[in-house]
Order: sequence, then C-alpha cells, then structure tokens
Amino acid sequence: SGLATVTNLFATGQYDVMLVVSNASGEGATKLRLAYIRVYPTVYFVSTTGGHAVPYDTWGRAATNIQTVIDYAYAPGSTQIVIWVAAGTYTRNSRLDITKPVTVQSVDGPAATVIRWPAASARVVYMPNAGGVLNGFTVRDGTQGGVYLEAGLVTNCFIINNSAGQVQGAG
Repeated sequence: SGLATVTNLFATGQYDVMLVVSNASGEGATKLRLAYIRVYPTVYFVSTTGGHAVPYDTWGRAATNIQTVIDYAYAPGSTQIVIWVAAGTYTRNSRLDITKPVTVQSVDGPAATVIRWPAASARVVYMPNAGGVLNGFTVRDGTQGGVYLEAGLVTNCFIINNSAGQVQGAG
C-alpha cells in the first residue's frame, strides 16, 4: 500500500510498463504493457528537408508537412504546443486543419514560408479551435478561400491569390 503512487520523469518517447505484485502468502502476478506510456514533446519542427521521424522534436527529425505534426501532437489541458516551420513552400494535397490548440509558427516569416493548395474546390487553411494560431505564413492559391477562421488567431500572414467562387469571402 505504501507504493500506491509512483512518480517518474520521462524524456520524450514511448515506454513499456511492467507491474509486479505479490502478497504475504507468496502469490504474485506480473503484467507487461508494451509502449504503454507515451511522452509527447511540447515543441515540434517542420522542414521540407526534415528526416520525417517521430516524434518530430528536432530539426533533424522534423516532419516534412505541417498536418502530420498537428495530427500527432498531443495537448492535454491547457498545454500550448508550438510547431516551428522552416522556410519553404508547403504545397498541400488537402486542406490544412488546425483543429487543436497549437501555434503554427514560421521561423522566417510570410515572405519565406508559403502554404498553398492549388487544387480545384480547395480551401487552404481551416481553423475551428479557439487555441489555434497561425503566425508568419503566406497562404495562397485556394479556390474556396485562403483561411476559414471559425476560431483562433491568424497573425502576421499574407493571404493572397485566393478565390471564393460560390463561397462567401476569399480571405
């Protein structure tokens, strides 16, 4: 009973857990769970030349697309996740959905960091989460608008060369 609470500090990664219990009569049991604890970083990296290796927590292991990191990132409670994006053009084959409380931040600003989706009937960025932030990008070439902002913040961005067709607003 004195060991009911165990506290450990873990670095980013996945960990196996083994529980061994016994009683005064010598009866016991062991239970092993593989990859049972997963510790997520709070800072992630994206680069067109990244190694694309989980957990995307260094420039060498940076994801090569932004959506991969948004989908992977875990933000419990009020933890704010920051996704640093290196300069480059990130051409999407689907809409970028910032659906979690994450800050997607370019390193070199909107002149050097572009998000685009030149497909027909395409919106480039969708932001429904109040904790979502898009900072320092050029958002371009959407045919159903550049950014659909339901909640969150878009700041220090250029939103250019987007059209809306039958949809309200191209911004």
